[in-house]
Amino acid sequence: MQTVPRAEVSACHALVIHLDFNTEVTFYSDNKLFVDAFNKGLEYCNTILNADLYNEIFETIVDKNIKIEVYWIPSHMFDDPLKERKVPPPVWFTDTHALGNHHADRLAGVSASYYALHHHVTKPIINNVHLVRSIQLRISTVICNLPNRKFIELRKHPSQSNPLYRN
Repeated sequence: MQTVPRAEVSACHALVIHLDFNTEVTFYSDNKLFVDAFNKGLEYCNTILNADLYNEIFETIVDKNIKIEVYWIPSHMFDDPLKERKVPPPVWFTDTHALGNHHADRLAGVSASYYALHHHVTKPIINNVHLVRSIQLRISTVICNLPNRKFIELRKHPSQSNPLYRN
């Protein structure tokens, strides 16, 4: 299943797969979690979601001798450049970065629409997920509200206590 975090990692994966050997590249992403994870290295990435893709990325980087720098850029700066942000853009951030991110987001939306599942496919799955959640909550409520009971040790069947005993 494709998720937003997996899509972010997939973009970097697609990049390194298509790069030539001995390439130097700078990769910009508006997903801070991806950028921070990538820059912490493979060992850290093995402990988080999408470790399979991170492994392929780092393996390809080594195999192809790629030199890659990954930087975070703020999202939606092209749409609303004057909006005050929690985290200010990096000092090197330019209008070109904002425009590139805008186009990347637009193309991601177009691509997602091609692969979106129709409502008649997803509705039964979502309904079943809600049903399972309700059942799990009911079972856990019943279990948590049962009175304490005495534990009774059961006697073992002779075949379990004596390995020489056979039927």
